Amino acid sequence: MKKKILIGVLCLALCLPCAWVIAKVVHMIRYTDGDYVFVVLDDGTAQIRQYRGRDMVVEIPAQMKKRYPVSGIADKAFEYRFWIRQVTMPDGLEEIGEGSFSGCYGLEEVLFGQNLSRIGAKAFAGCRSLKQMVLPGQVMSLGKDAFEGCVGLETVSIPAQTRIHGENPFAGCTHLKQIQVASEHPSLRFEDGILYDEEQEKLICLLAQADAEQYTIPDGTMVIGGGAFSGCTKLEQIRIPKSVTEIEDHAFYSCTGLAECVLPESITKIGNAAFSGCTHLKEIRIPVNTSSVGYLAFYNCTELSLVEVSSVDTQIGEGAFIGCADLTVTAEAGSLARTYCENNGIEFRAAE
Repeated sequence: MKKKILIGVLCLALCLPCAWVIAKVVHMIRYTDGDYVFVVLDDGTAQIRQYRGRDMVVEIPAQMKKRYPVSGIADKAFEYRFWIRQVTMPDGLEEIGEGSFSGCYGLEEVLFGQNLSRIGAKAFAGCRSLKQMVLPGQVMSLGKDAFEGCVGLETVSIPAQTRIHGENPFAGCTHLKQIQVASEHPSLRFEDGILYDEEQEKLICLLAQADAEQYTIPDGTMVIGGGAFSGCTKLEQIRIPKSVTEIEDHAFYSCTGLAECVLPESITKIGNAAFSGCTHLKEIRIPVNTSSVGYLAFYNCTELSLVEVSSVDTQIGEGAFIGCADLTVTAEAGSLARTYCENNGIEFRAAE
């Protein structure tokens, strides 16, 4: 009898996880309503997973199956629907996922609903026909590279509640002329072609169409944001103040004209691909307080011939100098930089 009870308990224990998995699968089952594929979320609202239509003008319905209010658009749901020219969203829509409309290069106009609160990373990346973007007042979160490569974008309006998360949302927007920030915004400011977050003391972006060959980062800036200068091909010289402690990922990515950059001793971190593609950069000195240089940090800096690493403890990320064919690295004999060079076939010279 005891053996039968034990076997029963074991069977129940084995079945419970399976039952939970089945319940989750059933719960996330996909439904169709016309041109849309959607799922029902825990709160009873619908999230659009895929658009299968061929319309040039799309009006996203407020409900699916006349029963489930549409609250979100999932990642990549409209990706590469290049034939779409206009999208209208319902007021109940709260979230646009990552890459939702990426690659929709024919998209000219987006009419947002009033309750939209989040726009995900790369949500409209590559939508090169967009000319202006007015974010509704309820948008609280604007994701990394949200409008990356929107080369036709000329003006953007940012409401008071919006916070920018991750890298520059406007990287590669080569015709962006004006970012209008609500006057009551607590931290964001746009002035002299730069978008700046005063709360984080962070330079978010310099408009890529800026004609300046030289630029001085404002004193007091502590962080050069991810992708902040990405694609500023005319920039030849950058002056970085002693207040800056961090250069984030892709900060100077593809600044092909950049030839001179002196890093102050205050720099503690250089992010991934921070100077990748700076093909005219000839030499750089890594300050003594820099603890790490990210992977691909100087990838394809084809004219980079000399890198001086000041600290024995600076860690160098994988592939940091790939494509730097004539590079010599100088550092102390017992440094991590020497070990890195030996492991990666890079010419090393002991500092005098």
